[in-house]
Amino acid sequence: MTIRRLHDSDKSGWWILLGLVPLVGVVALIVFGCLPSSSGRNRFGAADEQHAAASAAVAATAQTAPQGASIVDQMEKLTALRASGAIDDAEFQRMKANLLH
Repeated sequence: MTIRRLHDSDKSGWWILLGLVPLVGVVALIVFGCLPSSSGRNRFGAADEQHAAASAAVAATAQTAPQGASIVDQMEKLTALRASGAIDDAEFQRMKANLLH
């Protein structure tokens, strides 16, 4: 989780090794954890808030799909979301499995 948080603030995951330095390293990692996330995309991908908002929107869309909507239509929407980067491959596979069951 710490590496994910470092990536959200556009820092390399290698900074976690700073935690090996007694006291100073732990304090530095706490400070890094309290810093705000970078806005938009950074070199590690989308910030957590945007990713969570996109995931929530996708989940709401999948749950509120019209009764008449075919599985093919829903799969096309999921594929388009994955292609646009709104969801990652793991989320796509999970949502596809839910849709097909």
